[in-house]
Amino acid sequence: KMGAVGAANAMAAAIRGKGQSPGARNTRGNRAVQASKSYRDTSGDNTAEGAEALYNSRNTHLRKTLEKHLNLNDMHIGFEQGDGHTTPLIEPLPLFDSIKQTTVALIINNKSFSCHLCLTKERVCFSRGGDHRTMTDYIPLEEVDKVEALQEGHWSITSSPDGINSGRVYEFRNLHSDETLTQSQEGAPVPATLNRSTSDTSGVHEESGIWVNEIMQARERKHLREHSFMARAQKWCRFIYDSNPCQIFIAVLIFANFFIVCVDAQARPDEPNSEYAHLGYYIDKLDVFFTCIFIVELFFNMFGHWFVDFVQNPWSIFDVVVVTISAIALATTNVPGVSVLRSIRALRVLRLAGKLRSLKRIITALMASILPVLNAFVIAIIVASIFSVLGVEFFKNRVDANGEPINDFLTFARAFYTLFKVMSFQVWVDEGYPVLKPTNVTASDGEIIQSFTIDFLVLFYLVCLVISVLWVLLQVVVAVLLDNFVQATQKEERMEAVKRLNDAEDANLKTGGLEPLLKKMSNLFDTSQQLTFGIARLFFVLDYDETGYVNFQELKEGVKKLNCEPRINLQWEDFNIVTEHGELLNHRGELSFLKFDVMMRKQLKVYVQRHLTDVLAIAQRSHNIENQVMISALRFMVLQQKEDNDNDKLRQRVKRIGDRLKNLTNFVQDPGGGHLRRVTFNSSSTSSPERSPMDGGGNPGTHHNPHKPP
Repeated sequence: KMGAVGAANAMAAAIRGKGQSPGARNTRGNRAVQASKSYRDTSGDNTAEGAEALYNSRNTHLRKTLEKHLNLNDMHIGFEQGDGHTTPLIEPLPLFDSIKQTTVALIINNKSFSCHLCLTKERVCFSRGGDHRTMTDYIPLEEVDKVEALQEGHWSITSSPDGINSGRVYEFRNLHSDETLTQSQEGAPVPATLNRSTSDTSGVHEESGIWVNEIMQARERKHLREHSFMARAQKWCRFIYDSNPCQIFIAVLIFANFFIVCVDAQARPDEPNSEYAHLGYYIDKLDVFFTCIFIVELFFNMFGHWFVDFVQNPWSIFDVVVVTISAIALATTNVPGVSVLRSIRALRVLRLAGKLRSLKRIITALMASILPVLNAFVIAIIVASIFSVLGVEFFKNRVDANGEPINDFLTFARAFYTLFKVMSFQVWVDEGYPVLKPTNVTASDGEIIQSFTIDFLVLFYLVCLVISVLWVLLQVVVAVLLDNFVQATQKEERMEAVKRLNDAEDANLKTGGLEPLLKKMSNLFDTSQQLTFGIARLFFVLDYDETGYVNFQELKEGVKKLNCEPRINLQWEDFNIVTEHGELLNHRGELSFLKFDVMMRKQLKVYVQRHLTDVLAIAQRSHNIENQVMISALRFMVLQQKEDNDNDKLRQRVKRIGDRLKNLTNFVQDPGGGHLRRVTFNSSSTSSPERSPMDGGGNPGTHHNPHKPP
C-alpha cells in the first residue's frame, strides 16, 4: 500500500515538473531570495532573518495543508469558551499579564519562524506563526534549566528533562518588532501593548542578554515565592490541618466543649447558694482552655488556606464569627451586659458540621432547602391570614350568656392567635373552646347554670381551616422540604462521584488516555464547522515543527500543555489505541491532518457512546422507563450514524466512478481527437476496437450508443 502511494506521488511530481519551466519550478526559492535580499538591503542581516522567518511561517507544509480545508484566520477561534463557564482548551498569549514581550525568530530544524514571545510571572509563552490568539507552546519557569546567550543575537532556553517539555531546547533570535509583527498576524488585530517600534539595529545583540537576565530573574523570583520559608510553612500547615487525624481531633474537642457547656447550664454554679458552686472554677478554666485551642486552630486554618480558599469556604467564615464572639465574651467577663455573649458557646457544636462529611452534607442540604420551604410557608401564612380576616368579619359580634363580647375573633391579631391555637391542636383551659358558645340554663330548682352550645358556623369555619392549612398546605411545606433535601443530597453525592471519576480518568488506558481532552472538547463546539476549526487549531499547536504531520512524541508533549484537568499523560499504548493500531499512520509513524481529524472525530463519537451507555445503566437502575427509551433511541442513532456514513461514502465513490467513466467515454468519442481510437461495443459479440471514420478505418456505419454503459 505504501509502495503504491509512493509511486503515485513520484509520478505526480514528475508530471508537475514536466509541465513547468525551470523558472516556474524555482519560483518559491526566487521569492524567498528576493524577500531576504530586499530586507537585507534596507535593514541589515537581522531583518533578513525576519524576512526569512516571515516567509517560513507562511509557507510551511502545515499551513498549506490547513489552507486547503479552512481559513487560517477562522482557525484561531476554534475551541474557545463554549457556554461562558467552560475555560478554553487552547489559551491565547497572555500579553496583558506579561513582564516583557517581543517578536523573535524561533529556530526549528535550522529554519526560523516568526514568533511572539511573552514572559509572565509563571512561564515563558510564545505563539509560533505570529498570531497572539493561539499560544502554541510555553515553558514553566520552574522547568527552565538553562538560559544562555549565543553568538550573533541568538539565545536559547533549555527545559528540564523531567518537565512537560522533556528537555527540549528552544533557540531564538531577536528581530525588529516594527518590521515583522504586523506582517505575521495574517489579519489578526495587533494588541496595543505590542505596537512598539525599535529602529536601532545595534541593540539586537544587547536585547538577547536582556532577555536572558529577565528570564533568570523571573525564575528566581518564582523559586523564592514557592520555596521560601513562608511558602513551605503554609504548605505544611495546610497538609496537617486537612489530614483526617487532625480533623477528628478537632471534632472531639468541639464535642467535649459542648458537653462542658451543657454541664454548666445544668449545674448553674454561678447562682447563689448553688450546691454545685465548687464546679464553677473548673468550668471557667475549661472554657478558657477550649477558647484558646479554638483560636489557635482558627489561625492555623487561616494561615494554611489563605486567602481565596479560606474566604470562599462558608464554614471558615462561621468559625471566625463563633470564635471571635467567644474570645470577646472571655475577655469581657466582668463587663455588665456583655456576659450574655457566653451563650454563643453553644453554637460551637455546629462547627462539627464543617469537620464531619456526613453532617456537612445534611447541613448543606438543609441550607439549600430554606428558600423553597419559605416560599411554601409564606403561602400557608397568607391562607391563614385570609381566614383570620374572614373570622373577624363573621364572628366579631359574638357575645356570651351575660352579653359580654367573646374575644376569640374580636381583632385580626386575636383571630390569628385563635387560629394558631387550632392549627397547633392546643387550647388553653382558661380561655375555652372557640366552637362552644356559653349560655345560661335554668335548672329545675330555679338555679341558673352556665352551659355551652355548639356554634356550627364556627365549627364549619374551623374545619375548612384545618383541611386547607393543616392537611394541605403544611403537608406541601413538608413535601417541598423533603424534595429539596433529597435533591441537595443527590447533588452532593454527584459532586463526590465526579471528583472520584476525575481522579480515576488519569490512569484510564482503555479509552486511549484522551478522556480529559474529549470531555473538554464536547463542551466547546456547537456545529461541525466549529469542531473542524477546533481540531485544526489543536493540530496546529501539536505540530511543533510545522511539517504537516504529528508523531507520537509531538502528541505526547503537546497534550500535556492543553488546558485539561487532570493533565494528560499519553503513553504508547494510548497512542496505539487511538490510531487503530497504526492504521491511521503513514510509513514514518505520523498522523496527517486528515487522519488526525478522523481520529479525533471517532474518539469523540466513542466518548459520547460510552457515556450514553453509562447514563442508560443509571436510568435502568432508577426504573425510569421514559429516560431508558429516550437514551436507547439516542444511542441507536449514534451507533447507526457510522453505517449511514459508510453508505454515503460508498454512494459518493460509485458516483465519482460513474462520472469518471462518463468523462472517459466523452474523451474517447471526441470527434476532434483525430489520433484517438473509438471503442465500440456490440451486444451480440465481444467488443473489439475499430478505427474511427476520422482515421479512415473501420466501419463508418457503426456508432456507439451513448446511453448504453460501456
